[in-house]
Amino acid sequence: MATLTIPVDSSRAFTTTRTTLDGVTYLLRLRYVQRLKCFYLDLLAEDGSAIALGARVVTNWPLFARSRHPRKPPGILMAVPDGGDTSTPNFGELGIGKRVELLYREAG
Repeated sequence: MATLTIPVDSSRAFTTTRTTLDGVTYLLRLRYVQRLKCFYLDLLAEDGSAIALGARVVTNWPLFARSRHPRKPPGILMAVPDGGDTSTPNFGELGIGKRVELLYREAG
């Protein structure tokens, strides 16, 4: 069971990343809501159809745990902080080498 670090660009208010999770290609759409000072993440199939929408990015919690969609990846996607600060990632704080990284633990 491998753990993958998902590259996302949190220096922009809206971005989409193509990634492969457990052998299937997905789109991760990340958007920052200034008023709430937090990110929301959508999980889309490669063709752009919705699988899970509007997951608030919080640390140390499976982001799509409530989704029962049959096309949802079987592993666990989480925002994991580097260090003791477990607060919700703010603008520019999410991504590879940032305070919070988006990690995917493959199904075992």
